Amino acid sequence: MTEMKNFLLGFPYNLGDDCSEKHFQSIIYATLYAIGMNVNAEIAVAQGRLDMSVCFPQSIFIFEFKLDKSAQEALDQINEKNYAAAFATDQRKIIKIGANFSTQTRTLTEWVVEK
Repeated sequence: MTEMKNFLLGFPYNLGDDCSEKHFQSIIYATLYAIGMNVNAEIAVAQGRLDMSVCFPQSIFIFEFKLDKSAQEALDQINEKNYAAAFATDQRKIIKIGANFSTQTRTLTEWVVEK
């Protein structure tokens, strides 16, 4: 997450004038996909759509992103909407990450991790 924060700090401001949550999510998705990660976005589940998952042989990372809110609010949404249930039959370890982007700093401002 720190590397992604630093990457976003170097991203040219004029390439993303809308500065929306989807803008940042798209950058992260494209970056992870380009380096060969097993990444999925906007995964429809029973109670909504989780923003992103990244699957590894031993673990699955579930991401929820917010814009100008709090990382805890994002993590709370993962838990309240039970996004992890989409992976209930999978034996891999689930790691939940709530993250917030700032329109002012144009990068990640905070994240919380729940294992």
